[in-house]
Amino acid sequence: KTTPHGAHVFWGRGNGWAAGALARVLEFTPATHPAHAVYVAHLRAMAVTLARIQDPADGMWRASLLDPQSVPNPESTGSSGILFGLAYGVNSGVLDKATYLPVVERAWRGMVQHVVDPRSGFLGFCQPVGGGPAPATASDTSDFCVGLFLLAASEVAKLAPQ
Repeated sequence: KTTPHGAHVFWGRGNGWAAGALARVLEFTPATHPAHAVYVAHLRAMAVTLARIQDPADGMWRASLLDPQSVPNPESTGSSGILFGLAYGVNSGVLDKATYLPVVERAWRGMVQHVVDPRSGFLGFCQPVGGGPAPATASDTSDFCVGLFLLAASEVAKLAPQ
């Protein structure tokens, strides 16, 4: 598939699920297991590209990762999954803290400033159910989006000084 601008479709939410799944699998896979190194390599490879394509203005990712102009609104489902995976990587030592902590901090600020309503706590810009990049508004939410946000928050909280 390609976007209206001719870029290959790399779905933000799909990549968020992948980054989050890698984090969860690594959490429960012993370092001695043969697959552990494979999962680490996948998360590191994803992290390089995800850091490079993070929106510098708001710290979030878009529904279409390689063509953010095609769906320009922030997207909290994919951003939450990506944030969870990267924050886990920093917390576990899988990802270099000096390189990825600023990415995690920008993403968290973006989530809190742009998609969480400060008055109600409502989490918006959750892309509706579907099979590819689609627009979302401040009033769009979903259970899976909130769940991914809470997973991200749980890892970000571990970064706070004790």
